[in-house]
Amino acid sequence: MIWIWLFGGCSIGENEDASVRTKSRRLQIQDLPSGEEKRIAVLQFLQEHPEEAQNLCPTLQNADLKAQCEKIRGRPHLWSEPRSNQVDRKTDLESKSTTTTCERGPLYQNCIEEAVDQAVRRGQISTILGLCQSIEQEKWRAECLFNAAEKTTLHRGSHGYAEGVELCFSAKPFSENCQNHLLMLLAQRAPSAHSANQEDWKPIFSAENAVTAAWSWRDPTEKQRAKERLWSEALGFAYTGVKPVTGDPLDVLPSDLKPHIHSAIARRLIRIHSARSYKLSTWVELAENSLQERQNGQGKRNSEHKFIAAADLWSETEDLANVAYMATSRRLWSEDSRIDLHIAILEAVARQPPAHLPLLEEGLQHANPLVRKTAQRLLSKLKMDEGQMPN
Repeated sequence: MIWIWLFGGCSIGENEDASVRTKSRRLQIQDLPSGEEKRIAVLQFLQEHPEEAQNLCPTLQNADLKAQCEKIRGRPHLWSEPRSNQVDRKTDLESKSTTTTCERGPLYQNCIEEAVDQAVRRGQISTILGLCQSIEQEKWRAECLFNAAEKTTLHRGSHGYAEGVELCFSAKPFSENCQNHLLMLLAQRAPSAHSANQEDWKPIFSAENAVTAAWSWRDPTEKQRAKERLWSEALGFAYTGVKPVTGDPLDVLPSDLKPHIHSAIARRLIRIHSARSYKLSTWVELAENSLQERQNGQGKRNSEHKFIAAADLWSETEDLANVAYMATSRRLWSEDSRIDLHIAILEAVARQPPAHLPLLEEGLQHANPLVRKTAQRLLSKLKMDEGQMPN
């Protein structure tokens, strides 16, 4: 069979650079005629080199095979270096020994994935764990559990979150990423920020209850982090694409969520207008005026507008009161709404490329130490990452 020859390395010199050999293998696969041999070759190649999906996917003609390739392409954790300081947690789930008709080989993972999908629909979590653990390669065993956790949460919503959490525990080294993805899946159920109906926010309140139930007895600190991230991301989704920018959520959400509303409003305003348009005090006035406006609209959110999590410009050395910022970062916050809006504006400006540094430098002159500290940190982070401006 052709694919055996490809992966035997017979046509490639053993002394060639690894990246050159990988590229050569990819080009050979691209030249294969469509059919089962090419399908097997593609899947085996991607199992070994998932990072090559971005190069291989555009060349594939078969729709099903292209879809499988694109799925891998959208999972950058498969080739990224995992964080080294992840908390090692153990699952309380017991895997169930499961007999399948899946045969070992390049298509084994695909077969297991189909069996996992069936187990998800039936709510057989122990079976899912057993199926995924039958995959020998750690990376793909973890990816199987990661996918299953997401599907469980998508299938059952807040009711499936706790089971998804357990599956994520076993998805090492992707456990932390997996947990964050579950929160994203719950957060994206947020309504439009123009909604004037508290009932529209019911899916997020339900998600918050699920987070509380899942983490209260495991880790109260993680419970708080997860709840903050959930609301930060939910409000990020709610304000994505909205125009005009209004303060409708203030009327239907608890007051302790105001910092997340400030973050989302500031970010949206900076994206609508150029950061160069106003000085810092004028931006704060614009945000305050927006908070007073009401749309009294419907809850349906335009799904065409995609929420993008913020670049992480936080510093772990900060020891002052801080809160989750746009899902993936953190920021200082103040009980004084006007000061808090100053901070939120600076955070948004730093992440709108190209960052308007004069506006951040203006923050260095502010009378409030929290505003000054925020400006100092953001300018320092941007200088460290010069040439890699965050989104």
